[in-house]
Amino acid sequence: LARAGQKPPDGFMAPKAWEVLVNYYRNGEKK
Repeated sequence: LARAGQKPPDGFMAPKAWEVLVNYYRNGEKK
């Protein structure tokens, strides 16, 4: 889900933590 940059269901994760996770995957794929 994070790799696709999609939002998880509400309550799945803290929004801020999710943003960090999504950014981590995006940066990892660029390298």
